[in-house]
Amino acid sequence: LLDAKYTDFAFCQPDGSDCDGNRLSDSPKSTLNLLAKYDFDLGGRTASVQGSANWTAQRYFDFRNVDYIADDGYWLFDARASYELSDNLTAAMWMQNIANKRYYTNGFDVSAFGYSLLLPGTPRSYGGSINFRF
Repeated sequence: LLDAKYTDFAFCQPDGSDCDGNRLSDSPKSTLNLLAKYDFDLGGRTASVQGSANWTAQRYFDFRNVDYIADDGYWLFDARASYELSDNLTAAMWMQNIANKRYYTNGFDVSAFGYSLLLPGTPRSYGGSINFRF
């Protein structure tokens, strides 16, 4: 939980009004991160499956708290499965943003030039890895 607000920010709006009470840029009221992992024996070696869920509440990307450069709250879900091939070698598969949720990581107000810019977050992605411990 985060209560990050300006308390004394005078004359920040184009009309000369204050931003007192506005949320700080990129400061959601709440975030939540959950992860569950299960390890089990498979053929004498360790296998693992895990899933995670991450919540981010609405956040503004500008100190003026304008809605056109803000992001609504969203959930992201990830998963991973791994298998220990030997004592020092592990292979894994993973997927991030399973639901392919559209979200933004930052935004810029360039309305003086006729537009605003929101930078998208990573879409659904997947891959694998091989880890070697020595």
